[in-house]
Amino acid sequence: DITFSPSSGGDFTGTLQILSNDPDRGTQLISVSGSAQTVPRPILGLRQTALSWPSTAVGNIAPQTFTIINSGDAELTGAISVDHTQFGLSADQLAIAPGDSASLTITFTPTQAGTVRGILTLETNVPNATRVQVDLIAEGTTASALTPDFDGDGEVGFPDFLAFAAAFG
Repeated sequence: DITFSPSSGGDFTGTLQILSNDPDRGTQLISVSGSAQTVPRPILGLRQTALSWPSTAVGNIAPQTFTIINSGDAELTGAISVDHTQFGLSADQLAIAPGDSASLTITFTPTQAGTVRGILTLETNVPNATRVQVDLIAEGTTASALTPDFDGDGEVGFPDFLAFAAAFG
């Protein structure tokens, strides 16, 4: 069998050499040629390979932006999901034109204090990346008492009273 497996598109030529012990027909040279076309395909790129959130009080919503890039020459399509209910998505499907990108908002809404780990899964039409996973980690905290340090200098004093009065009258 003779196999033609080009790594890129274009026209290819070569010579097949057949060695023989036949005294009348020793070495035989045969010209061969082939043509290949490149198949358009999407290429997946991620700006982040993991996402982490700052400490977030229970009941609050903390958004993060997640960017997916298609550096290929065909449309990138797929589905997006998360495996934990405290994480949310702005979309569950994606379609990204060649050379373009898409940004999704992923939210963390803690329902209790503690560390929350999840996985964002992308199921795509990219041949070498049909399933890509991104780690998610966040920390839910209990609401803290308000501090009277209104000017943010780390101390509570008369300037805080002035800042409070200016803000609230």
